[in-house]
Amino acid sequence: MDDPSGILARTRKTLTVIWAAMLASTAIYGVVGYVVTKGREPPSPPPAAIIETTLAMVAAALAFASIFLHRVRLSPAALRKYLQAAGPEKTAAFLQANFTVVFALSESVAVFGLVLGILFVSAIKMIPYLVFGTVLIAFRMPASAVFEDLLKEEGRK
Repeated sequence: MDDPSGILARTRKTLTVIWAAMLASTAIYGVVGYVVTKGREPPSPPPAAIIETTLAMVAAALAFASIFLHRVRLSPAALRKYLQAAGPEKTAAFLQANFTVVFALSESVAVFGLVLGILFVSAIKMIPYLVFGTVLIAFRMPASAVFEDLLKEEGRK
């Protein structure tokens, strides 16, 4: 595990902090949504159903994009290939940029839930989005095994 500058190890720590902050933000969205909708009456007339359908489709597309990007750009094979071609410094920047985009796409699902909850004045409408957004982020934690593989790969050079 030779990483002369320690950049990959530092990048993992940075990404873990970003991951934890994004994960915590989904819980905060739930609290904010609950507080904002508590005790309020639903709007009359209610917002058009097309709004809910549209937000659900956009949230699903962003969730798919998050999963796709994580599987394609951040797969161990793709990262090893990138490390061999670009070196540890550029790989660290690549990791940070791509993980941050994956986290943001995952978090956006929870944000859509917050928007729906506030728009329809319904905490119940938020729950599926908040849960799915949280799960998407939770399973995207920067895996230590991936970073250990990268460090071993770098040590072989």
